[in-house]
Amino acid sequence: MESSSSHNTGTANLIFDLLEGNNLHTPGQDYYNLKNPDYKTLTAIRGYPIICFFRTSEEEPFEYIGRYNLNMDKSSEDVFGFLPDPAEEPATSAGIAFGWKAVADTLTNKTEGFANTIHCYEFLNNASNLCNFLSSGNDFETDFYALDSDNIPAWFSSFESRYPEGEAKNGSDVDIKSWFELCKWVNSTATTEATNNTLNEPITYAGITYTEDTADYRLAKFKNEFTEHFDLNFAAFYYVLTNILLMIDSRAKNMMMATWDNQLWYPIFYDMDTMLGLNNYGYNKFDYNVEDTDANVYNGQNSVLWNNFRVCFLSKIKDMYNQLESTGLNYNGLLNNYNTIQADAWNEILYNEDAEYKYIRPYAEGYINGIDGKADWVAAGTKNYLYAAQGSRSMHRKYWL
Repeated sequence: MESSSSHNTGTANLIFDLLEGNNLHTPGQDYYNLKNPDYKTLTAIRGYPIICFFRTSEEEPFEYIGRYNLNMDKSSEDVFGFLPDPAEEPATSAGIAFGWKAVADTLTNKTEGFANTIHCYEFLNNASNLCNFLSSGNDFETDFYALDSDNIPAWFSSFESRYPEGEAKNGSDVDIKSWFELCKWVNSTATTEATNNTLNEPITYAGITYTEDTADYRLAKFKNEFTEHFDLNFAAFYYVLTNILLMIDSRAKNMMMATWDNQLWYPIFYDMDTMLGLNNYGYNKFDYNVEDTDANVYNGQNSVLWNNFRVCFLSKIKDMYNQLESTGLNYNGLLNNYNTIQADAWNEILYNEDAEYKYIRPYAEGYINGIDGKADWVAAGTKNYLYAAQGSRSMHRKYWL
């Protein structure tokens, strides 16, 4: 629904440049960089604008198909620093051979390699309590593992195991334990679920002793134990970008969490079309002065993780913003990234052709809707997506940013 085709790939490329420019790496990136400094491992997809032509033989003229981005797919496990299963033979990626145990020899804080400790989960549902680290009033573990009528656990409709990629339809082949433990810890800091009951034993944080399960106690727990569970720099980086670029659909659904040691988790990005004023449907809805604390703007507005992070780490957020602003997260840098490098790669003729094919003809003439293996005809005038035909959006970005 994002007509300029610049948001998703443009932001992914921006993320790579900002992380590299500030020497922020996941353990997987550190591993690859030590093996070969010229091989750049990613945390988000990376790509560039292309146009495609087709012909049936060398004698036939080329036929224009459309304009696209050629992106690295999210399932490219080596490229994202996810290593192979220890039962597999050493894999080769871009000419780099590696084995599982070799990781232990290259990372000073590891002693036994990454076997069975690399996991990445994608958040699937903005409305899910689990995706917001909330309970329904029951014990969180009960909510997490609750079975539906088909014996599918609740977590399976909220999170997808990106690595290792499970194949079972109920998630039974996914080792979910470390992810559950993280979610349970975040939920234990939910201020809205404080019971005010007496704690099993007094707990002291930063010189203050807490004896009851209050909202203040839970915030103190979040702040003082956070770095035992998350990488603080990556969390601050994620928060700043989703705030500055108004990435309203990246605080729950589309967010990914990855770990290389089953202990420290890194928030990483995926599917970034909904930003810079657009809502989920492609409407240009939000102006530049909207904040993540405003009602009915961000999906995941009730996220325990991000609401607590804003309260507890405001100074870190400010420091990270200042750091990123000096290395590309600024007006000129963003216009260069989204307009000059990305959107300007296609001329206006291609944008017009694209708009006619995607938005105008389906409404004027009807179209075939192929979903779940079915091909149903949608009559003319049934679906109106003309509002999403916004061209390159370059002028709007100049205004909005």
